[in-house]
Amino acid sequence: MILPLVGTALLSLRHHALRSSLTMLGIIFGVAAVVAMTAISEGARAQSLREVESMGLGNILVRSQKPSTPADRTKGGTYVLSYGITAKDRERIAAAVPGVAATIATRLVEQKVWAGPRRVNAQVFATEPAWLRMANLEMRRGRAFNDLDMQRRQRVAVIGDAVAREIFRYRDPIGQGVRIGDTWFTVVGVVAKPSGGGGGMSGDEIGRGIFLPEPAVSISFGSLNVVYEVGSIEYTRLEVSTLVVALAEGADVIRAGELIRHLMGKAHEKDDYAVVVPRELLEQKRRTQRIFTIVMGSIASISLLVGGIGIMNIMLATVFERTREIGIRRAIGASRSDILAQFLTETVVLSFIGGLGGLALGVGGAIAVSRLSEWPTILSPWSMMLAVGISGFVGVVFGIYPAVLASRMQPVEALRAA
Repeated sequence: MILPLVGTALLSLRHHALRSSLTMLGIIFGVAAVVAMTAISEGARAQSLREVESMGLGNILVRSQKPSTPADRTKGGTYVLSYGITAKDRERIAAAVPGVAATIATRLVEQKVWAGPRRVNAQVFATEPAWLRMANLEMRRGRAFNDLDMQRRQRVAVIGDAVAREIFRYRDPIGQGVRIGDTWFTVVGVVAKPSGGGGGMSGDEIGRGIFLPEPAVSISFGSLNVVYEVGSIEYTRLEVSTLVVALAEGADVIRAGELIRHLMGKAHEKDDYAVVVPRELLEQKRRTQRIFTIVMGSIASISLLVGGIGIMNIMLATVFERTREIGIRRAIGASRSDILAQFLTETVVLSFIGGLGGLALGVGGAIAVSRLSEWPTILSPWSMMLAVGISGFVGVVFGIYPAVLASRMQPVEALRAA
């Protein structure tokens, strides 16, 4: 019963190919919007989750930031800006916050990196082996520096793969020297750029980073950073750039974050720090993502609504055009349910074909966005099936009234009107 109805519907649509194609445009664009927006939304959600999870949902990040207050004047009359997290802050947090398993510090070192006479775009960090382990960095070559390197204050370096390519080109970096400021460090390892980052840093920061043992940095450069700008020199003193507070499993991360904010607020008069709780960020991003999904879904729903209204208008016109056909079919024995099924099937087939066309357009659009803008997209099977299913549902909803109108025509009146 269904196959003959579908065949008749396809034959009718083929007879009015141009009108049918124009009618399907609303459904095509509506379904394409659903598929493309869902893919973009899912890709953004996954990327956000990776970035937040790379910080560690069981960690709390305390970051130093430059305050807006003036710098301190030294005895020689030089202005030195002292700000940010201190070693005392680290000890205070470890002692006062329940559930702290470890505190791991990194410090941004304001030193230039050189490849011969040429400067290299890289950031230098002083850290400790525990940070390299916590960040789950993949060693592409060589090894990470260890506790023995820290004790002996060895001038060794672990570099990101982007820095390795820029400095050493096609040579093996392991055992080679890299010049940082006026000091040479021996490269012992190269880390691969992670997709989502780690240890409170993004993947790009790690890829273009140079990681040194803190004791060797203290001996070589001290804690005073000197930044030369055009026409000026800035002196800053910074002990810790980022402090990662790793909590034991089962600890209350939100409560620990509140306590750390309280401790830092009491110890710092200047606004020279920021406390980041990844678990809080995760909830915020999820709420933002839900709002984004609702907005995008509403836009796509309006497109589908417009497409459905267009289908209903065309089917109403079709009913009046085929009044004679309806009369003849009723006169030779077709029941009202037969007429209803015929026109409803035509509407559903029209919507379903439009849905398939929209699916193809949406998939193509999502792939194009991913390649042209390097924005991650995820095409999930459930969203594609849902989009096509919605198109069929739209056909049923907006096809019922024209089909009922056709089925209620009386044979004599239909033939007389024709």
